[in-house]
Amino acid sequence: MSKFEDEYKAIKQNQGLKIICEYLMSRNDMVSKLDNPKKSIDGMWNYIVSEAKKKAVKNCAIISDEEVFGLAVHYYDEEGVGDEEQPSRLNLESAKAIVKKSVEKKKKPKKEESEWTQESLF
Repeated sequence: MSKFEDEYKAIKQNQGLKIICEYLMSRNDMVSKLDNPKKSIDGMWNYIVSEAKKKAVKNCAIISDEEVFGLAVHYYDEEGVGDEEQPSRLNLESAKAIVKKSVEKKKKPKKEESEWTQESLF
């Protein structure tokens, strides 16, 4: 059994993702590309979602089935596609780094207030 098939069998609730995987498995030209050790179904899904978000207007995006299937093929077909995406799950260290950045942004030094105030005459 291949790496891709193992990942496919682990999908429990995302029916859309299953349909995409079944489409990829039905294509003869994708058989050898699906077992790329640098690629994963989670990575493919994150790539598709990130591309859809780029098209969103006011947090709403509509993309066709053909475009989704095309993005899935592109993810597995090209090296380097989807590599820049963030992992779907945060680990403890990356979560701590995000919280630390957020706290540092909030800790801006306050300006000293003067006892003198300026008022407008207009």
